[in-house]
Amino acid sequence: MIKSWLPHANHIIKTIDQIFEFQTRGDIETDELVYAGTLRNLHTISESVGQIPNEIQEMHPNIPWRQIRGFRNFIVHNYLGNNIDINVIKAVLNKNLPELKEVIEIIIAQQDA
Repeated sequence: MIKSWLPHANHIIKTIDQIFEFQTRGDIETDELVYAGTLRNLHTISESVGQIPNEIQEMHPNIPWRQIRGFRNFIVHNYLGNNIDINVIKAVLNKNLPELKEVIEIIIAQQDA
């Protein structure tokens, strides 16, 4: 039986890969489509992370789960972009997304075992 949160975990992997693909097509600071696509995907990652059960999240305390879920509100409530610090977005892309992807891949592999 498929766990109800597993499609969300797979979606996180797919979305992170898509964000990395966006970065190969342009600069987030100068390309509006790359910027918009990246923010939209960060939004959906935040939503999907909220579907990962707490007991699984607790097994991976190195991931800032609460902050990732809260990032959705940050993006949504700053949709005009005037309060979004591009350096924060870059830090998320360069540091947090690779770590999150790695942990989600581990979580998925553990479910398949």
